[in-house]
Amino acid sequence: MLHRKTFASKSDAKVFLCNKFAKFTSPFMKQILKGIVENGRKDLFMKEQTNLWNKIVGENIRKLREENNETQAMLGEFLGYGATTVANYESGYRLPDLVTAYVIAKHYHVLLDELMEEHHES
Repeated sequence: MLHRKTFASKSDAKVFLCNKFAKFTSPFMKQILKGIVENGRKDLFMKEQTNLWNKIVGENIRKLREENNETQAMLGEFLGYGATTVANYESGYRLPDLVTAYVIAKHYHVLLDELMEEHHES
């Protein structure tokens, strides 16, 4: 027999679902879910987060590229794009699609998650 859970409000249901979903997600996704629950306005939160993610991913791509003594043109050629596209990724103006991010991660022998993690300088 199925048990149907009832909630006092949509907000309670949203919190419940986000907490349930968070058990199966990475810390990166948990941050997204937490922000949606706390802010309530998914559209504004997602815009702010997208800007932050673009910056984080771009900084990580730049760091990996420089550590491997590659130019933007070299990485762009490897990806089948121009140096301008790589520059846009690194500046945070654009975010690579999932397949491109995966190819970049494989190229530099890192996990895809590592491209999306914020690294704090000490």
